[in-house]
Amino acid sequence: MTDSQWVDPVLQVADAMSRVPDEAMEGFVTWVGVDAVLDGVFAEICRRFEAEKAGSNTAVVQWEIATADGPVIFQLHISDGTCRAVRGADELPQLTIGLHLTDFLRSLVGQLDTTE
Repeated sequence: MTDSQWVDPVLQVADAMSRVPDEAMEGFVTWVGVDAVLDGVFAEICRRFEAEKAGSNTAVVQWEIATADGPVIFQLHISDGTCRAVRGADELPQLTIGLHLTDFLRSLVGQLDTTE
């Protein structure tokens, strides 16, 4: 595959997600395993973290993700140019974001207006 043929996997997932209703998406994620999907998503968020944009800022951002089995909490700890994902709430967050699982996934690929 040449560079001109390479397509970002996130764009491929976004395209597929745009054609799937929430119920089907949630069913698929449940089948795959909510924990596995969320662990992978937060690992990818940290992998794509751009330290130069964070500068010297530090923060703890908490996500409360509503699932069929109850809420799942993740925190992102941002400091010293690093991003670390932690399952659960081990520090007081500066910001907490609560979303349903499908809204959370759609927000990651630009399919949900998170400014409303």
